[in-house]
Amino acid sequence: MKHGTTTAYTKGKCRCEVCQEAWRAYQRKYMRERYHGQLRLVPIGEARAHVRALLRSGMKQTAIARASGVDRMVIRRIVRGDKHQIRRQTESALLGVPFDAAPMGATNFAAPAQLLIDEMHRAGVTNAEITDRLHIACPELIAHQRHVRPKTWAKLTLFYRYLARQGLVPGDLLVKVGA
Repeated sequence: MKHGTTTAYTKGKCRCEVCQEAWRAYQRKYMRERYHGQLRLVPIGEARAHVRALLRSGMKQTAIARASGVDRMVIRRIVRGDKHQIRRQTESALLGVPFDAAPMGATNFAAPAQLLIDEMHRAGVTNAEITDRLHIACPELIAHQRHVRPKTWAKLTLFYRYLARQGLVPGDLLVKVGA
């Protein structure tokens, strides 16, 4: 074990001056954080919701792990609900992953996208308007596809939210399709 570490002090039972100073420094930092209410472990709710939203947007767990620097197994336990608290650093790393960080080849199912497009058509939005707004070639082809790209899904949900705020389409459909 390396001297001058808290591991050497606790596990190795080393009581040399260097190890004792490392232990005292650790304790001072811990107590200072505790006094100021800076807990090392935080509730997992916000991080779990963000990771699940990233997964719904088409990212895979390995892509989230790569983008955040958090181990894939930790992300898996978070999603499954095995963990109730995580480190503050882990939470900030996960919350820092943007939705547009989806890797090439990641996809979403096309059925929810087609539901949104169908509702837009019922509201009187034409394919030409959808094409202009989303910058996609043929929105009618989504009905014949199994998957859509995350970028297309993000543009589609953004445009649908805009229409819902205008009162043209029902906003509760976004919740049903997981957007």
